[in-house]
Amino acid sequence: MDKNSTIESKIKRYSALAGGLTAIAGVANAQIVYTDINPDQLVTGNGDMYSLDVDNDGTVDFSLSTLVVSTSYTYGPTVNVNLAYNAGVIAPAAGNSMMTTYSSGIANVPVGSAIGSSGSFSSSSGFLGYSVTYSITGGISQTGSFNGGNFINGEGFVGLKFQSGGNTHYGWARVEMLNSGTLLSVKDYAFESTPN
Repeated sequence: MDKNSTIESKIKRYSALAGGLTAIAGVANAQIVYTDINPDQLVTGNGDMYSLDVDNDGTVDFSLSTLVVSTSYTYGPTVNVNLAYNAGVIAPAAGNSMMTTYSSGIANVPVGSAIGSSGSFSSSSGFLGYSVTYSITGGISQTGSFNGGNFINGEGFVGLKFQSGGNTHYGWARVEMLNSGTLLSVKDYAFESTPN
């Protein structure tokens, strides 16, 4: 046997092994369905909305929107309150929900954490983050601001629970809130194709 046929034989064995490993890796990764939104979807302005179809079946599973509102109130004859607030909101379609924490609403799920039936989920819409500025005049004079929510001025993962084909599926959406809540960016999402 010459040297070339030995090398050829080794290359064929390596190719067969690599092909087999690639096939196994393909099966192992086939359960996660990932969608990159490129470019990222920007949601800005009062009432702007992004409809998230996690399993890409043509049915909206979650809506992400921004609120940019200014309003004024008068109490009694002299006290005026001016409010301006910016917020990012997520709302589930019927039967769907988001991971929550009891203390601060929609959870920002740490990377590597499990999203599944053991999590706490809410089917009510909730704030991803908000920023409020206020001024009070007349009788008293006060101004200030405060922020809240787990995504304000940062990026994170919303844990999702949704119905598809009569089954419960779990997944996530990566979002970022910028500019003290005036801009919401939806970056990507994924779900486990195996139910439950």
